[in-house]
Amino acid sequence: MKSINLIAVSIVFLFGSCSLFQPQQYASDQSASNLNAKWHIISIDNKKIGDKVNGIEPSFSVDIAKKEYSAITGCNNLMGNFEVKAPNKIKMTRGISTMMACDNMDVELGLSRIIPTITNYKLANDTLSLLDAKKNIKAQFKLKKENKSALLKGGWELDYMGMASAPFEELFPTKKPTLEFDIKEETLTGNGGCNSYSSTFQLDGHKLKFSAIASTKMACPALEGESMYFKNLQGISSFSVNDDQLTLITDDIAVLRFKKIKK
Repeated sequence: MKSINLIAVSIVFLFGSCSLFQPQQYASDQSASNLNAKWHIISIDNKKIGDKVNGIEPSFSVDIAKKEYSAITGCNNLMGNFEVKAPNKIKMTRGISTMMACDNMDVELGLSRIIPTITNYKLANDTLSLLDAKKNIKAQFKLKKENKSALLKGGWELDYMGMASAPFEELFPTKKPTLEFDIKEETLTGNGGCNSYSSTFQLDGHKLKFSAIASTKMACPALEGESMYFKNLQGISSFSVNDDQLTLITDDIAVLRFKKIKK
């Protein structure tokens, strides 16, 4: 790599924006949540990308809960926002990077060029394809299968529930719902704000699915919130963990958010 002075400040590209999109409410297909993963970059504009670029593995990560993507290009890292506008429809912004020159900048320049043109995505056989308005494939990524179970380990307490019928404090006036994963047994236990409950789960990368909820039958003031909480758990399709925050997602909508209370 050529030695030059680095400018260690972030810039916003002229045809991009870093502002967050507001979540959209629509009937999405199940593939939206499957974007939520880390991907190896395999091609840009039909040009194959090697396993390493400047000695670094090029990758592309999507965080559905935050509506953010990031790319490790082998030179500068790219970060931006996206919006899933309808089933298999996506709009992406070309966001923030640092200014650094490298021997091989093909991945960075290629992504920067194609991202503003993307209007569609397709998922098949662990491969994500980004397409333009004419349905031309502009970039392809291969799913990086990683063991995500360690991220879920421990105890969590609910601090946000989306699509609720009342304010959070009214739904859970005395006790917030909790959950705890047993990774080895693939079981889940917790309290719904009133009753203790248990379930089993299936985990595949960032994909997460719960089986039927079994709970005790006590009567409490929090039963309305508990009922909504259990219903939301049953619809979860993926998850995201950021530090001590766990977000459970249905399609591309973050419906439950927890903070870690037990390691």
